[in-house]
Amino acid sequence: MKVFKNELKSALSGVTKDKTRYTMDGIRIEEDKIVSTDGRILVLLDRLYPHYEDFEFEPFIIPFKTVKELVRSRGNYEISFKKMCTTIEARYNDMTLEFIPLEGSFPPYKDVIPTKEEFIIGLGVELLTKLLKSAKEYKIETIRFGFTTNKEAVLLTGEDGDEFCKNWSSVIMPVNLKN
Repeated sequence: MKVFKNELKSALSGVTKDKTRYTMDGIRIEEDKIVSTDGRILVLLDRLYPHYEDFEFEPFIIPFKTVKELVRSRGNYEISFKKMCTTIEARYNDMTLEFIPLEGSFPPYKDVIPTKEEFIIGLGVELLTKLLKSAKEYKIETIRFGFTTNKEAVLLTGEDGDEFCKNWSSVIMPVNLKN
């Protein structure tokens, strides 16, 4: 079983900071996906090279501290995992790290993924980042996403900013998702 460092690094943003949510304090590695969630944000990556080995694969959760150690070195490199008796061995850059995977049930994340095409929209990352920075400058803590009445654009609104901006709004034209 192999993954790339950048795949793990991308999933770190979804890992919970709440230590009472034990099974979400890591990244779940599945046969064809890498998943992390804090209960509010879900990061789901389709694996670049799904598992093709001759034995049955069992998903596992890499603890947050272990992931931080695995992605510490520079460059994008391959990390191979091998299941031992009760531990998992990770090999990368001529190094070996053995860890105990987190036990327990990972949240049923597939239940929250929209399945109907009408609920899937595309937003340009650069534009969305720019808008989020704008909201942060005005100390907007919560942004609501909605659709304009004709459902051709996404409406972002926020309230209770700083003394210069009590209400914040933006409208984004979605990116065309169809090829």
